[in-house]
Amino acid sequence: MNSLRSRLILSHILPLLIVIPLAAIALIYTIETQVVLTELSDRLTERANLIIETVREHPEIWSDSQAAAVFISDIGSNLEGKLFLIRPDGSLIAAYPPNPPDLVQDPPTLEGLGTALEGKQSVVLHYNLINPSAEVLLPVIDARQQLIGIVAVTQTLDSIFSRVGNVRTLIGITLIVQLVIGVIIGIYLARRL
Repeated sequence: MNSLRSRLILSHILPLLIVIPLAAIALIYTIETQVVLTELSDRLTERANLIIETVREHPEIWSDSQAAAVFISDIGSNLEGKLFLIRPDGSLIAAYPPNPPDLVQDPPTLEGLGTALEGKQSVVLHYNLINPSAEVLLPVIDARQQLIGIVAVTQTLDSIFSRVGNVRTLIGITLIVQLVIGVIIGIYLARRL
């Protein structure tokens, strides 16, 4: 590595080996957080609003756990992810799927529950490598402007990332091709000098 030629080769290749992977990581992160997560939260909000409209037609579910379980199983079977109906005191009325593995307490552990109990919409996005997910909690307000319950919809990004996986693969292949071409050109230019 003491020769001028090896230093020239390194000076041409090293920036490519650092900049191109960092640019690819930044591109993937931007796509997943700004496009995918935003789209997911918008879809979950639409679902929650549709559920609220349906819930308003069946006010008995807020007082009858059995009716809530039947209602939520009918609605939940058509949804990806999880669905919760929560009372104004924060206790769980019903959940779909019934007894989810991560629901070990009542009420469910939802970050936006406090905000929803105040009567405000809550959208929480969790972007991490282990279990990326989104949760939307919408308060259900009656005609007297009283909070009668909360509809919570959560979904992990596994199903969406399987669709985005093609973009990751394309970016990865492009990255490898760019690096190979860049290294070959860098070595060629350094040897010519």
